[in-house]
Amino acid sequence: MRNAIALSFLGLIACNEGGLPGASADAAAAPDASAFDAGNACATISAEVNTWLAAHRTCASDLDCTFITGPCGLITCGTYTNAQPDTELDGLISSWSAHGCTGPCPSCPRHNPPACIAGLCEMAPEVMPQPIGAACRQDSDCQSGACRTSTQDPLFVGGACTQYGCSAMAPCPGGSVCTQLPSMNGAPELSLCLAACSPSQGCRAGYSCCGFQSGECIPNGEPIACAL
Repeated sequence: MRNAIALSFLGLIACNEGGLPGASADAAAAPDASAFDAGNACATISAEVNTWLAAHRTCASDLDCTFITGPCGLITCGTYTNAQPDTELDGLISSWSAHGCTGPCPSCPRHNPPACIAGLCEMAPEVMPQPIGAACRQDSDCQSGACRTSTQDPLFVGGACTQYGCSAMAPCPGGSVCTQLPSMNGAPELSLCLAACSPSQGCRAGYSCCGFQSGECIPNGEPIACAL
């Protein structure tokens, strides 16, 4: 009887020192409350950023759109919006860093310029370099490396690939004609290449064939005396 009592007493001591069976495992498996809160905060911030992005995508023209980026896990490789980050978005990005939030940070591909497509800011489609006279928005759109944009000259609707400084010693590429644009608003006369045209090969919208049997596609309204 004494031996049984002694064994029971020793067993009770062992339980007190080691805890109840399974108690230490349960304690180890219990989630860290601070980590749980941080995870919740990161998910909330990410959702709020996505809501901001969705509310800043509408546009009327390419000029309305821009490209923005953020930290790893949050707009990592950038996206297209109609506004630069404002106080709200800057605050969310700061909170993301303050809570130690992170995510994948891959090597991002090269992004194309922004464009307004079907009323939403998107990535402009890849454009293969185009010949003289084709529509363009920037120099890299053109085989010649020169785009006369509608910003430079409003008469060049949609822009036009060109080549500047043409002459008898520096002729235009095949399919184009060297043209002299008259001096306007104090600017000097400009020598550049425009797409060639003929009765069987017209010009794109916004341009007219200047000449009878052969000529060049000039912007509508450009004050050039065309040969008949």
